[in-house]
Amino acid sequence: MPWDSKFFGCKVGELRSQSPESDARAMARMRECGTDLVYWLDPCPQTVDVLRDEFADLLLTDVKVTYRKSLTHPTAIANDLIECTKVTPAIEDLAVEAGHLSRFRRDPNIPAPKIAEMYRVWIRNAAAQSKLKKDASSILISGTLKAPNGLITVESRATGPTIGLIAVQRDAREKGIGTQLMRQAESRAFFAGHSTLTVVTQKCNAAATHLYRSCHYELCGEITVFHVWLRHPGLAGI
Repeated sequence: MPWDSKFFGCKVGELRSQSPESDARAMARMRECGTDLVYWLDPCPQTVDVLRDEFADLLLTDVKVTYRKSLTHPTAIANDLIECTKVTPAIEDLAVEAGHLSRFRRDPNIPAPKIAEMYRVWIRNAAAQSKLKKDASSILISGTLKAPNGLITVESRATGPTIGLIAVQRDAREKGIGTQLMRQAESRAFFAGHSTLTVVTQKCNAAATHLYRSCHYELCGEITVFHVWLRHPGLAGI
């Protein structure tokens, strides 16, 4: 995981679970190679119980769910949304709010300021892609650039466009802003020639899952994510 390793300043790897024996061997090799943190994907309860004795710092951080919608026609386009290619401090703050249930916040070994920084970097990178007009990539803002009350990012990936970040200010919720942002994102993806749009969120994020279902997205994937610290007690020990 080159980006994660560079950002966190420690060696980060990823392991998709296969069996208790295979996972234990793989983690032992990763520890010998200097890996500090492993994103362990979809282990069964039995495998978790077996490895917990050997790897004590093993944390369930997320049940990640993926939703997808088929785009057969453009949805209503709101005229009062702003396309953003340069972020303001207020937009960065709203991007940080988008990650309030991030799995990284459930890992006490990662300091809160580092998580906030990650979301600030995310929105800046999204703005750079939006400025390049790459495929469907865009950042859309509700409100004003100095005082946004909602934002959404559409990001181009090899598997197709996906919603990266979405957030609505707490005092502006339940006013239809989230739905408005989703419809505009769908239209951007549709007019860029895509037939589907996906979004990933946390299963525990009731507000987000309700929004996606109300916009007719269908659940198409679920994966459990553990953080396993192999060599250090979090970033403070590195």
